[in-house]
Amino acid sequence: AHLSLHIHTHQTRLSSKMADSAETAAAPAAPTHVDDTAAAPGAPTPVTDTAAAAAAAATPTLPTGASKSGYTYWKRDIQDAHLLPDNKPRKIEGSEVTAPAKVEPAAAAPVQTGSAWNKANTWEAKEVGAKARTQMETILSADYVLVERDDGKTKITLSKATVTGDAEILFIKGRSRLSHEFKVKCKWQGTYDGEVVSGDLSTDDLDPSDLDGTDVQLTAGDPASKKAASALKKDAVACLKRAAIELRVFFIGS
Repeated sequence: AHLSLHIHTHQTRLSSKMADSAETAAAPAAPTHVDDTAAAPGAPTPVTDTAAAAAAAATPTLPTGASKSGYTYWKRDIQDAHLLPDNKPRKIEGSEVTAPAKVEPAAAAPVQTGSAWNKANTWEAKEVGAKARTQMETILSADYVLVERDDGKTKITLSKATVTGDAEILFIKGRSRLSHEFKVKCKWQGTYDGEVVSGDLSTDDLDPSDLDGTDVQLTAGDPASKKAASALKKDAVACLKRAAIELRVFFIGS
């Protein structure tokens, strides 16, 4: 009887363990946080795991009122973004309003004497002989001063000039210059060292390219005039140079 009781007890315990194992095996697995509420038919079901949750937590959030399309959205992940200036537009008022800068007008272009067809500013010559000769005669005939001393005893002037030769205005690389080869004859008269003197002046090569080298001849009849003629040669060269410069200014302005 004792043996039968022992066997019955052992069978009861074995049946209890088998029942517990069966219940454990039949229990469903723990859910993996599957969100299938918005999944379309046939689409993969999104799974939220620990790594995805960590990545979402690490994403910075925009400050209140910020926009991803805003100009300063790039400042969202800069540690010292609060130090950068606010780029919002603001109205300028009062003394901050300044007058627009004054624009100086462009300098006037120099007057060109070239022909209208010469747009490329290439070499061009314009004959002005007759006008230049007349103008030079006018300059040298109006009691043009050859020399005048501060002591009041010497003053020589020119008159009755005749000019022959050629003259033209050259237009080269956008610039103008007067060219001429003149022969000049005129009368000179006045006082020299308190004495009345007179004579003739002539030159065969009044050329603006070498005015300082102009060869001038002064002639006279009486002794006082001859003395003055020999002393006034340098003054005569300077006088004709001055007249040639006045002629150039008359035609081209400088």
